[in-house]
Amino acid sequence: MHLEIPKQLFDANAFNAWMIYWRDLLFWKASLLILSLEKAWGWWKVKKWIVRILNRLYTRFGDLKLQNPENRAVAQMFQKNYAGKILECHLNLLNVIRTGGYLPDRVINLVLISRRIACIICCNLDIDVLLFEIVFPLMCFNDNDLKLWDEDPHEYVRKGYDIIEDLYSSRTASMDFVSELVRKRGKENLHKFIQFIVEIFKWYDEAPVEYKPYRQKDGALLAIGALCDGLKQTVPYKSELERIFLDSLASRCKATIC
Repeated sequence: MHLEIPKQLFDANAFNAWMIYWRDLLFWKASLLILSLEKAWGWWKVKKWIVRILNRLYTRFGDLKLQNPENRAVAQMFQKNYAGKILECHLNLLNVIRTGGYLPDRVINLVLISRRIACIICCNLDIDVLLFEIVFPLMCFNDNDLKLWDEDPHEYVRKGYDIIEDLYSSRTASMDFVSELVRKRGKENLHKFIQFIVEIFKWYDEAPVEYKPYRQKDGALLAIGALCDGLKQTVPYKSELERIFLDSLASRCKATIC
């Protein structure tokens, strides 16, 4: 599957049967799993490989311009019948996070790392829910970060600069997703995303110390960093970046020093 699609899958009936089988496995879940057992659930590995296969199919057949004559009929069938459904499968998987469920980092990474999902707006799906309720929370400081920081701050810092960790990180994948979404669909999404970030900064500045959204501010700063190269070239944001960082960081640093 990685290098070549088996000829048997060129048959429409066989292809459809496999797609249904993969979809059913992807959505299957055991009932009454407590969280500690759910994390060790062996079927996550199956789901991980299904997502990889679906991503590979999308990469292989997602663009008709790249197809040779032998593959064109399969690519057209894929585009018409399955491309949108794959993106829907991805969104349904990610929706588990939104509802407070568990999804392994590697599965999240594989779903988001398929950058073509940034075109999910074409599938009549709610991009705001995906962006603000699923992707952005993945960028924020979380309980696992806090645990590692308390136990081994040196390891916490090291992981932040580890290229190998980035290959499996849901946080890095969420940053890449936002960057790709803004690059491909910036006209519809950049302004509202920046406005969302600015509101978080305001919330942080105005909230009492005990209610300040530290984790959300961490995610907001990470988001600005992920988009920084593009923002520096975009009016009116390029003239506002320095002020945003000064307002967000300078006062906090001064308070810490005092």
